[in-house]
Amino acid sequence: MYWVYTYEGPVSEIENVRLLLSWKDDYIASSKPQVCLLCTDSSLDLVTIQRYYHVRWNIETGYRNFKELP
Repeated sequence: MYWVYTYEGPVSEIENVRLLLSWKDDYIASSKPQVCLLCTDSSLDLVTIQRYYHVRWNIETGYRNFKELP
């Protein structure tokens, strides 16, 4: 089970973002999120943001793996 907290508003110098913080298993106040996603398109819903990042994560890890090849 995952716990997801969403925040929408200003972050640093960006006027409006959607921020998703995720914890696996039990959430306790002192625990740090295991995943943090930041999206500048506030019209996207939670599930769509996660799907986009899932695709993007596969692309980024693929690039990293190619760079490590001799």
